Amino acid sequence: MSKRIFALLMGMVMAVSLAACAVDSNQDKGSGADPSNAVSDEGKQQEDPFVKFENGLKDLGLEVTQKIETAAGMIGGIKGQKYTIGDYKIELYQFDAESDAYKQAEQKGAVTMEGFGDFPVYAHNGMIMMKDSSIPQSVIDLFQTL
Repeated sequence: MSKRIFALLMGMVMAVSLAACAVDSNQDKGSGADPSNAVSDEGKQQEDPFVKFENGLKDLGLEVTQKIETAAGMIGGIKGQKYTIGDYKIELYQFDAESDAYKQAEQKGAVTMEGFGDFPVYAHNGMIMMKDSSIPQSVIDLFQTL
């Protein structure tokens, strides 16, 4: 009987964890902020790295069929998006480039999610993309331009 209760509790914990990891990006966030119009220290407008990535995917002829905002804070990030393109998924995260979490990820080539272990990543210019063997080299090259 205790095994059944334990299994039920574990299932509930996993379901809550998965629900906390992603929020549908189509939901109205009500912030009114337009991240595509970020302003740098020099006062010049810079394109949001996620918008730049999405535009680059379009230029490569890749259609995003689903876009989900992720809980980037779980790995020390500021913002995260998961893109579904055909049969593969791309997870992209923005970090404060001066943060310990980003520096550690850049040095180790992996991010740590407490309780789940390390996950290999590409790190570039304050951005992280989860490594996955199904991601085409053209997408990896695009990431390196962010």
